[in-house]
Amino acid sequence: MKGRCGFSGLWVVCLAGVVAVLGCKGQPPAPVEVRTAESDAWTNRGVPLVGEGRYAQALECFDRAIEANPNSALAWTNRGAALGGLGRNEEALASYDRAIQIDPVSASAWTNKGVVLHVLGRDGDALACHEQALEIDPEHPYAWDNKGVALAVLGRDEEALKCHEHAIQLRPRNASASYNKGVALYNLKRYDEAKIAFENAERLGDARASDMLTVLGDKTP
Repeated sequence: MKGRCGFSGLWVVCLAGVVAVLGCKGQPPAPVEVRTAESDAWTNRGVPLVGEGRYAQALECFDRAIEANPNSALAWTNRGAALGGLGRNEEALASYDRAIQIDPVSASAWTNKGVVLHVLGRDGDALACHEQALEIDPEHPYAWDNKGVALAVLGRDEEALKCHEHAIQLRPRNASASYNKGVALYNLKRYDEAKIAFENAERLGDARASDMLTVLGDKTP
């Protein structure tokens, strides 16, 4: 049995310190800077909804953000995350492409695009996206974890392990990275080390880890 890894998930980006300013019907269009503040506020409103799995409501927020500022790369990136959560992967891919068109150095948009490409079965393209994200931001922990998953899918478990370890170094409480490290170790038949990684992932709240610990029961003392 080969272990199955899982992506860190879609990275959503929040802006701090913004206030929504909503225009009134019948008034002239608001100045650009006011509409930008409104867009940022809608983006911030949608981000926690993605974390709660309320993707449809989040999508509405990001659509409002884009209506207020069509050139917000953050809103387009987060819109892709909401669409991905709804399983609308081709639309998510288009949103990430739009975000990258606006901001070619958005590491989050690149790694999120890679996750969707994996779901669509384009694993080589997915890996290239995660590598592009890390070229932009070498300390993006989710891009490292996602790169590791892409490598594991391609059967490159030793390289995958190094990526997950680096992701954990950057963000020690990343439960998904600990789980994925355990999967890489399991696939390399390093069962004692895998057990430690899965136990850590379970402590951090990754529900998948308990299943792998059960599988390891017959392979470790």
